[in-house]
Parts: sequence; C-alpha cells; structure tokens
Amino acid sequence: MAPAQCVRLQRVFHFGKGKSEGNKAMKDLLGGKGANLAEMASIGLSVPPGFTVSTEACEQYQAAGRALPPGLWEETLEGLQWVEEYMGASLGDPARPLLLSVRSGAAVRAFPLFRGARGSMFAGRRDIWWLVCTCRCRCRG
Repeated sequence: MAPAQCVRLQRVFHFGKGKSEGNKAMKDLLGGKGANLAEMASIGLSVPPGFTVSTEACEQYQAAGRALPPGLWEETLEGLQWVEEYMGASLGDPARPLLLSVRSGAAVRAFPLFRGARGSMFAGRRDIWWLVCTCRCRCRG
C-alpha cells in the first residue's frame, strides 16, 4: 500500500487581471461577495485585483480556538503580495501605498460580534481595521 499523501487544500483564491481562481458556483466556499467578484473577473469585467479567504479557513480558525491554522498567514501574505505586484504599490509604503477594501461577511463569523442599532449583530469593523492596520507605519502608508 502506498503511503498517504498530504493534500493541501486551497484557502486563498485570487481574482482580477481578467481571470480568477473561483466562480459563482463556489458561493459556499467563497461567500457571496467572493464568488461574485471571482465570476465578474472571469468574464472580463473590470474588477480590481484581490483575494478571498475561504469559509473553510474561517471554520478552521474557529475550530482551533480562534487561532490561525498552520500556513494560513503565509497564504494570506502570498495573496497580498500578488495584489501588490499587480498594483505596483505596497501595504505600508508611504511613497506608493496600497489601498485595500476589506470585507467581512462570511457565513462563519471569524471576528467578535458587536451589538448594532436595534440590537442587531454584525461583524466588528474595528477588528477588520486592526487586522489591516497593525502598526502606525502602515496607517501612515
């Protein structure tokens, strides 16, 4: 019997440049926004480059006691590098700053929830800001 092989599941999906690694049929994996952005990019619409972290990665995060699963940070940085190269800008670079739009809205909540108006629950925008802007130099950039 052959030894078991380790299969690496993709958790970060790129879109932009007229192509994508996802499509509209992958809504459960990419979320509605991610699947639709991937589809629009793949049919040639002008979609700025970006990447989506899968809902499976969010589930792994929750299952690990809200800790990043092994390798996910590196995969996310690879996604960011892909966007930086395409845009010719870098996150935290004061001379050529990369501007990002970060969305949270997966079926699996990876961030703490806050009470909104009329008692509704929504993902914490402050957490998202903290994740993107982790130091003052990045905020200035």
